[in-house]
Amino acid sequence: MENIIIHNSENILSALTNENFDLEKFVDEIKPVLREKIEFNESNDEYDFTGFNDTLILCHYLYRDTHVNKQRGKADITKETYRKVIVKFISDCYEYGEEIGLDIKNPIYLEQNEFSLFKSLGKRHMQRYVDWLNTKSPYVLENGAYKPASLAQKVTILKGFFKKLYEWQYISTPIHLGFQSTTLTEADRPNRDAGATHVKYLLELFEDLGHIPMFTIIHVLTTTGIRNSEFCRLKVGDVAYDSINQCYYLNIIAKGSKLRQIPLREKTLKSINLFRYARGLKPFLDVAKVDPNAPLFTTNTGGPFNSSYLAKYFQRQIAALPSDKRDELRDIFSYKEREDPLDEKSPIINKEIKITPHLFRHAFAIISSQSNIELHKISQSLGHENIQTTKIYLEKVMAIESHAINSWNQDLFGDYI
Repeated sequence: MENIIIHNSENILSALTNENFDLEKFVDEIKPVLREKIEFNESNDEYDFTGFNDTLILCHYLYRDTHVNKQRGKADITKETYRKVIVKFISDCYEYGEEIGLDIKNPIYLEQNEFSLFKSLGKRHMQRYVDWLNTKSPYVLENGAYKPASLAQKVTILKGFFKKLYEWQYISTPIHLGFQSTTLTEADRPNRDAGATHVKYLLELFEDLGHIPMFTIIHVLTTTGIRNSEFCRLKVGDVAYDSINQCYYLNIIAKGSKLRQIPLREKTLKSINLFRYARGLKPFLDVAKVDPNAPLFTTNTGGPFNSSYLAKYFQRQIAALPSDKRDELRDIFSYKEREDPLDEKSPIINKEIKITPHLFRHAFAIISSQSNIELHKISQSLGHENIQTTKIYLEKVMAIESHAINSWNQDLFGDYI
């Protein structure tokens, strides 16, 4: 098995580039082989990655276990994002190397004269790739430049990958240092400023339409502030009762394998039961009759949600609204902004706040802030490791709230304030 995989790395790379490949089966096959090879190297006092090539080191990076509890490692959707970005980088380098400017002076070859792209790259190639990606790549020529947040995500993934390869000593040059900074300004970030008015409109809209699933999902996401992925992973057994505070709450395993306990208000509990009734499921509080490992929320086919499906589900349900409701929705979720916010000569255009599951996590933060809840409490409730992340959520709202004009004394400026 080991020799078959080691000597067919092109087939593995081909599988990794296939959008429809069976990830679970592939990982089950490749992980034991890689682990066995690393252990063999260690027992023979060799470098951990002796005999590895670019494809195998990529597989190890993507699918290695980072936590003893597999459920607490990187989510599959995160691994998928990383896979797509890194594999696209590889295929672009091979297909458009001359356009990108990969003037590799000293190509490095492994055993059996196998070329190593990763080992042959220099720091200068990193920013050249990013520049090409955002100005001359086929995607950009057809669709225009990437949005700053999207480009920043790709750079962050590639930078992290090559930094890890350097730390593992698979590559000898710190090529990750060749990337320029991708720090986003406020103007670069997508507008996700939805407050109580926006959410109440949506709740009333779907309640009036009798669309219980959308009503419940929006209600739960807003009143808990949980992530899309956390919502999708919820099991019946994640709902627990606190006898001291006499309330129900959710046990959430957050990023970094940290446990968050999130209170469930009475009306949120009612919404969850309405959802389960609409899906033909038993009440989740009837613990004697419901498997605690069963999903708390299911799709209309009875399976659990996943992050990608939930995002697409939102898109489909919004698109299926009556035309007059879609027009009304567009008015409520629109705002005016300069096409280039940093250019005062840029034309003012209409933009829309995209309605996605993640929007309601921002709504939780904004509604909490407008309820005069302290920033650190909001940050803790959201499970942010760094309070700066919470500040990003509230950047625009806090800038307006903290403006000096809001504290002017009425007696000083009278009727003109």
